[in-house]
Amino acid sequence: MTCLTRITARSSAARVRRRAVVAAAAVLAVAGNLQAADRVTVQRAGSSGTMTLTGEIEDYTARRLTIRLQDADVRRSVAPEEILEIDTHRSEEHQRGREELAKDNHLAAEPLLVAAIEKDVRPWVQQDLLADLVRCAIRRGDRRAAGGYFARMIVQEPSSRHWGVAPLIWATEETGKELRSAAVEWLASSADGVRLLGASILLLDQSHMSEARRALDDLARSPESQLRTLAQSQLWRVRLVAGDVSAPEVQSWRQQVESMPPSIRGGPTYILGRAAAARSDLEQAAADWLWLPLVYSDDAPLAARACVDAADALRRIGQEAEADALYREVIERYAWSPAAGDAKQGLNPPANEGIPDGG
Repeated sequence: MTCLTRITARSSAARVRRRAVVAAAAVLAVAGNLQAADRVTVQRAGSSGTMTLTGEIEDYTARRLTIRLQDADVRRSVAPEEILEIDTHRSEEHQRGREELAKDNHLAAEPLLVAAIEKDVRPWVQQDLLADLVRCAIRRGDRRAAGGYFARMIVQEPSSRHWGVAPLIWATEETGKELRSAAVEWLASSADGVRLLGASILLLDQSHMSEARRALDDLARSPESQLRTLAQSQLWRVRLVAGDVSAPEVQSWRQQVESMPPSIRGGPTYILGRAAAARSDLEQAAADWLWLPLVYSDDAPLAARACVDAADALRRIGQEAEADALYREVIERYAWSPAAGDAKQGLNPPANEGIPDGG
């Protein structure tokens, strides 16, 4: 073989290798695009059929989902209520975190979700991750950490789809020094959603009650509907403490709750139960509280608390068997929660057991 032949052969081999590399890169790019493609199954209002939009989700809030279609430089908007399913790529940590949380293993889920949020920069996916982190923190009893996750989420997207996880105060509970200190900072925030969180925690705190009340009065006029609704509902707690809630007032609250998005009804519905109990309508109180474990269960500790309160109410009106069944459900379903301890005591109640009706 001549020198020229050898050079030509080497050049041909190099070209073949380069073409192979380019082809492999193209295949990997296509595979990556296929993996990254989002699929949104939609059913338009008034239609019985469905369609699937494939592309890249660019934004997803309480108002709309925006997707850039894969085969065209076209963007489509979809109302959240028209979305049946979303199929998207998630990191291994995200998927495992979701699975652990679904099994009530919130202690295992939280570090996985924290790792996932460092890897996935898509804002709408970060909203999902932060919402799940709020759920983890609130289940392990760390309201301060839950508030931190929520503040990050709501600053990132004020029109978040996840207002329902807001770690607001609805039941009677103690607030420690560290939580109150964080709440003072949140109350001074320039972000309205963060102010709501601080005001909720400090609403019945003697040192900050007036400031928190003013903040809620202001937020109750917000153009952001979910924020406005939650602020208005928080003010009902003040009326309960005053102890003079009238039947027409409670009926007005009930009508307001019925008009709320289901995702944020849990806390306000719990307040309805407290109002009914304060008026000695224990059957209605139990019915209100049972909505939380049955339907509005996103705030799992509050749902557990509501289930115990419903059992307490039923016991006081002589429905012992129903009460005991609810206590056992809390012990089994919410074994990790403080309410489970109360449920165990409820199975052998003291003679002077009562219904909580404080702030």
